[in-house]
Amino acid sequence: MKNQFLLAGLLLSALVGCTKEQEPQVPAGRYPAITLTATISDSKTSLGESEGTTTPVLWNADDQLWVRSAAQEAGTPGNLFSTSESAITNGGKQASFTGEAPTDGPYVALYPYSVVSNSSTNTEIVFVLKNEQKYVPGSFDPASNVTAAAWASGTVFSMSNLFGLLHIKLTGTSKVKKLVISDNNPQFKLWGNCRLAVNQDSSTVGDVQISNTETGANTLTLTCPEAVTLSEEATSFYFVVPAGAFAKGLGVFDFVVSTAAVYHDFDTTAFGYKKGQVPGMPELFNADEKLADAAVAAFERTEFAKQHKVVKGIVARELGVSPAELE
Repeated sequence: MKNQFLLAGLLLSALVGCTKEQEPQVPAGRYPAITLTATISDSKTSLGESEGTTTPVLWNADDQLWVRSAAQEAGTPGNLFSTSESAITNGGKQASFTGEAPTDGPYVALYPYSVVSNSSTNTEIVFVLKNEQKYVPGSFDPASNVTAAAWASGTVFSMSNLFGLLHIKLTGTSKVKKLVISDNNPQFKLWGNCRLAVNQDSSTVGDVQISNTETGANTLTLTCPEAVTLSEEATSFYFVVPAGAFAKGLGVFDFVVSTAAVYHDFDTTAFGYKKGQVPGMPELFNADEKLADAAVAAFERTEFAKQHKVVKGIVARELGVSPAELE
């Protein structure tokens, strides 16, 4: 996963209004009440304490699933299944959910319930991935980490992630109000209306297909309900991103050599200067060419050069946070 970021503002899209209220959509009593047990393969709603080289993801008491059985009448939507603190076991890695559905499968499930469209069926689930995510200390926005499952019968199933996590660590003394990231491929869609194909014969789900014609579809915003104060110890921020996000540009441990530098947050264009140019100072601060070449040569002699690339260019900003979003 690549991670070259551009910072930009983004208006909240009307897509957010497509999500339904978190209330059952099937009349109560139409189907019997059943209890389903969801285990975790690599998914769910919050991060736990690290276990060696892995970090588990856990169920929470307010989690809600959308569940539908193929035995339902055609045209009827899935229903809400909820859990509770007492129904969560195995340190949060397993939870029992209760709701109403036919006792016969095959079944499909998706978390969270609130993002699923009533047009969803057992062969295609339609949902919304929003453009604005909420900062959660030490974890990710549970409303954005969409997970799904398909199984033939029975009451035990395993949920899997549909998206990945982008982990950003920041240090300093500022207060972060929000982070905005952009894929440097303007055609890549980080949010929008999503369709997930389900193969009932093999009880598998396919890849998520995202459609979005809105401006800024390649941009995500992480909003902090309260400003987060940075310190010398790195603070973690998590974005939920589709597979293939940031596949162009720079990767972790790619090496950037500055040929010139420019202020990214200085704008005196109204007075005839170039954007980033400070009055009375040059437009660019050029690097020493020999030192830049020496830095490239030094990197190419390292083990990192076998798996990572070196890029020469103008450095225009720090990675990750716009000063406009800091206090």
